[in-house]
Amino acid sequence: MFKRPLISAPLSISVDKLLTVLRWAAIGVILLLSWLNPERPTHIALILAAYNGLVEVAKTRVRLLQSPRGLFAVDTAVVSLLIFWGGGLDSPAYIIYYFSVITLALDLSLVEATMATVALGLVYAGTSIASGGLPWDIANSERLAGRLSILFIISLVSSMLKKELELERTLAARLKELEQMKTDFLSAVSHELKTPLTTIKASAELLLAGGPGGLNPTQERLTRNMARNIERLSALVGDLLDMARLDEGKLSLNLQRVDLNEAIRDAAAAVAPLAESRGQRMRVTASIGI
Repeated sequence: MFKRPLISAPLSISVDKLLTVLRWAAIGVILLLSWLNPERPTHIALILAAYNGLVEVAKTRVRLLQSPRGLFAVDTAVVSLLIFWGGGLDSPAYIIYYFSVITLALDLSLVEATMATVALGLVYAGTSIASGGLPWDIANSERLAGRLSILFIISLVSSMLKKELELERTLAARLKELEQMKTDFLSAVSHELKTPLTTIKASAELLLAGGPGGLNPTQERLTRNMARNIERLSALVGDLLDMARLDEGKLSLNLQRVDLNEAIRDAAAAVAPLAESRGQRMRVTASIGI
């Protein structure tokens, strides 16, 4: 019936802890109801508490109990015996069935979980009838049908929740992969741009330093403009690397004062050759103290 091996991977730590808390809460409710109703024996709740404590201790040592299917099988056997010897339909031990179904549904497919729930429902119905604790009239039949309906609803909802969780994990993994691809791309582009920029910058510096033949005023002005633009491109490349570090949470910002007049003059100088080639003139006027 099951395509997976008998021992499967344990539930995630957070889900496992939540189910453990809910199991103990259910046992606490059973104890409280038994204490409030003197006619209801408390030994079933005490046995359940002892069993649950034993399971928690043995989980770290017994591999079978680390598997949702293994725990489901043990729960079914122990709880069914308690129901058989503890009053049948009147036994509160059936509540543990609900948490067993949740545990199993979060591990199996919808079809497998449904088949397991059907089997558990048949076991519960057969055990309750075989115990002979109550006459089987319409009222008791309705009680049993109601509990079995709740069992199937819990199984269905848990299976649907599992699908949603798996979809969210898949989307999160895909987003993480895309984010890493973007970071790698930015890093690769930045390093590929740095090499030619460094070469061009070195050539411009050699020309400005007085290379062979020297430069006339126009050539010197254009070369200086080229050097400034190279610096700007280098800064942009550095920004790309900073963006990659920012996405990884490795960047710390260093805020500094900026001279806007100088920034405006640099921007104008960068586009001045283009304006001159089109016969256009540029004039920059900046206020003092900006």
